[in-house]
Amino acid sequence: MRSSHLAAGASALALTAMLAAAPAHAQAEVEEVVVTGTLIGGAPTGAIPVQVFSSAELQKRGDPTPLEFVKNLPAVSNTVGEANRINGQNSGAVTVNLRGLGASRTLVLLNGHRLPIVQSAGSGVDVAMIPTAAIGRVEVLTDGAAATYGSDAIAGVVNYITKSNFEGLEIDATYNAIRKSAGDWSANIAWGKVGEWGNVLLTAGYKHRSVLQQDERDWGLYPLTVNPQSGWSANGSPGAYLTGPTRTVAGFNQGFVDPGCLALGGVLTGTGNSARCQFYQGPFNNLVDEIDGYQVYGEVNFFVADEHRLHLEALAAGHVVPREVQNPSYAPSNYPLAVTAGGNNPFPAPAGTEGARGYYIPPDHPGLQALLALNPNAFSAAQLANIRANGVLTSNAGWRPYGYSGNPLTGEGFHSRREMHLKRVSGGLSGPLAFGIDYEVNATWAEQTNERITSEITVPNLQYALLGLGGFGCTPGGTNPATSTPGQGPCLWFNPFSTGMPGNAHTHVANPQYQQALALDPRVANSEEVIRYLEANPYAFYEWSRIFEANVVLNGELPWRLWSDEPISWAAGAQYRWQQDKKDLPDATNILKNPCPMLGVTSCTTPTGVLTFFGAQKPWDLEGEVWAFFGELKIPVTDRLEAQVAVRHEDLGDIGSTTNPKLAIRWDATDFLTLRGSIGTTFKSPDLTNLGDDFLTSGGVVSQLGAFRPIDIYNNPNLEPETATTYNVGAIVDVGSFRATVDYYAIDFEGAIERDTAASMINAFFGPSLNSPNHCTSNPQDPWWNLQQRFTFTGGVGDPATCGLANLLRTKNLYTNARDYKIRGVDATWSLGLPEILGGQVQVGGDLNYIIKYEASAFFSEGIELQPAEDIAGTMNAGPAIPRWKANAYIQYARGPHNLRLSVRYLDGMIDNRANVFPPTATNRFGEKIDAYVPVDLIYRVELPWETTATFGVLNLFDRDPPAARLDFAYNTYTADPLGRVYRLTLRKRF
Repeated sequence: MRSSHLAAGASALALTAMLAAAPAHAQAEVEEVVVTGTLIGGAPTGAIPVQVFSSAELQKRGDPTPLEFVKNLPAVSNTVGEANRINGQNSGAVTVNLRGLGASRTLVLLNGHRLPIVQSAGSGVDVAMIPTAAIGRVEVLTDGAAATYGSDAIAGVVNYITKSNFEGLEIDATYNAIRKSAGDWSANIAWGKVGEWGNVLLTAGYKHRSVLQQDERDWGLYPLTVNPQSGWSANGSPGAYLTGPTRTVAGFNQGFVDPGCLALGGVLTGTGNSARCQFYQGPFNNLVDEIDGYQVYGEVNFFVADEHRLHLEALAAGHVVPREVQNPSYAPSNYPLAVTAGGNNPFPAPAGTEGARGYYIPPDHPGLQALLALNPNAFSAAQLANIRANGVLTSNAGWRPYGYSGNPLTGEGFHSRREMHLKRVSGGLSGPLAFGIDYEVNATWAEQTNERITSEITVPNLQYALLGLGGFGCTPGGTNPATSTPGQGPCLWFNPFSTGMPGNAHTHVANPQYQQALALDPRVANSEEVIRYLEANPYAFYEWSRIFEANVVLNGELPWRLWSDEPISWAAGAQYRWQQDKKDLPDATNILKNPCPMLGVTSCTTPTGVLTFFGAQKPWDLEGEVWAFFGELKIPVTDRLEAQVAVRHEDLGDIGSTTNPKLAIRWDATDFLTLRGSIGTTFKSPDLTNLGDDFLTSGGVVSQLGAFRPIDIYNNPNLEPETATTYNVGAIVDVGSFRATVDYYAIDFEGAIERDTAASMINAFFGPSLNSPNHCTSNPQDPWWNLQQRFTFTGGVGDPATCGLANLLRTKNLYTNARDYKIRGVDATWSLGLPEILGGQVQVGGDLNYIIKYEASAFFSEGIELQPAEDIAGTMNAGPAIPRWKANAYIQYARGPHNLRLSVRYLDGMIDNRANVFPPTATNRFGEKIDAYVPVDLIYRVELPWETTATFGVLNLFDRDPPAARLDFAYNTYTADPLGRVYRLTLRKRF
């Protein structure tokens, strides 16, 4: 039997296993059970709440994908996993988030040992890398477990355990038919051999997800007046511009919107300088991006001498998103003219525009001239005169290079490529020593890489092209007029106006003025060369997360007994753990090499880098070491009363040290009733990246602006470990064919490492009305001054002169030990075998989680309260959600080779309590109440001749739409499912 440091080889939590959500007869098929949550092998114990899901049970559930399995667990909230860009830099990754505390606070193990975390997936483990074909069962511990495992197990542990006695060859294939999609499919192969010498297991798997566009679901697109947060942006193309009587910052004060807005599909809002052509990015988004994944796994176990066993395993896995689809282009947040104050402005901008945040377009621009000629009545006489004399400046809050016409290089949205790969090896030697002591030594090394290959428009190239100086052969400022004259020779114009847009890339409606503009001046058409010139060469961003873990564990029995026939058992050991997080950046976006808007310029007032949106970042290379010492006792007090005592001390290096004890008790009160309880402390050390002095840049819709803005996320070297005290009190009932568990849990969580959000900062600083009153100040002693410095306005960081929401360019967020949480809830599982019906066995059962309260303390940033103390149970805030009820119920009928299962999944309704989306004065309350989500699944499994099994399933039988939400993809990607009804066929053949 496998004996592991983190999940010791021992007999099952047999009673708990039978009482898990799976049917009892399915649990009986588990051939070997590793006790998750203890180091000691010995008699069955149910002192801690563990659910066990065997591979046979999962097959009867319709072979759920890793995402489906995790998302359907009642104890899980806010799962990252849908293959779209809402997950940040981790498309295709799947994380586990027990209790909604964040994926970083759920420890995920493979055969009892750690896997590397993915920083861009919320510091969680990517379980999509788990080798599906090799898994024999999954154990889910829903209790704090730092005394056994150390850091990260605040909310619990999920342990994936491979098959140890698989023999023969098995091949399976699955196809999912999805409306308006090419479907998803997967295939696996497993081969195993068992002998007196030990066993060997080899598996390989492949999976594919096909593209599903947002406009392929009728619930996916909403008018601006209904759901303004479902992908609408004020930064449009056709866009908004400024002109004026003089070429000065103050002079550019007359706003107008490109007259082609409506013809190309835009929606006009506002007037004057606030006029915008609202852009809808929804039709360009994918609900699911294309993804290809693989897993190759092998393990061998053999006896090297007497009872000493050597265990070796290796895993290689990964997934690739070849075309992650985003907006046609980002709205610029970095501009060329800002560097003038430092004396490094390379552009021939007109005098007086140096302080403006925008891109200057001269009056002789052919696209602008055609726009004026074809739309003379769209401008006042003063505007026409000013444009012809002074040109225009792009609006920082109402313009982007490409929009409704699509990205000229793709014909649709902007494409990136993402790849994640995992390599992991683990090995150990275990066996008996003298005096009845057993030992295990093992070591695990793993590395996960995240590569993002993308391109973005660069600041200098965009400004040059708007000046007619674009193109690879053009040399602005050169002495040869043939290579430095706007619009002549190799120098090309980029036309951002509607006169250069053939039509709407989504609706395919032609732009009536495009052909007219071509007739006036052929230069209005954007050539492929100038577009490729705008886009930077593909940039590759690399992240590495590496871990090495070495363990020594001893266990045995003491020569003493209390009032029980069983002796006191013990385990003790030590662990060394090393982690590394590293990120490499291309030179063009490395703030240490190119901090300013021009390549090679290193001195500027506001370092933003050469890219128009994301700006420059800092690379990092961080390492950390942990030493741990631990011990555990299993004390049978009487034949019916057992105690489990554990303690662990970890030395975290510069962060400090921590000691965490735990006590668990099980009492067999009667033959059919078992009571259990536990109390312990637990912790999570800060991630290495959170402790650095670097930052990364993300992007998101600032709902108050209705536009994308970059968010610089800064780490904090002064962070302290998070701590928690966890309690669990439960009962196990076993009466005939009825088995059930019920557990009351409590988590007192302190010092959660969180970051403030742009939305909460804006709401606090600018007030509910977003413009009056606000807290702009020029006094550094003002209590609002420090928060003001977290905003970059058109005049610079925290600039009092341009402090205003309309002038906001980017926001700085910071990680801190922020809120405390008090969580109380109830878990339950049940199963009941009914009398035989029509010659078959009928079973009903299910599991649930009910959150009694989820109290969060007030969130402060720079001494300012951003969020009040509140009970967030039953609410959704900025995507993450804490539904009060989450439950599954099933009825299963088995007769001979046939098994039919009907399942109902229930996700409780929630209230969207974001003050920035639903202030008291808001008249549009659409999406404030998010409906319950209740899909029904029907699975039929039949065992055919020749050791073949077929499974036919209809997931979401009644084609239930995900509840509407005021979010980018029009639904909550962390909780609901965008696919609709799915038809699944799985064939499995044994040889």
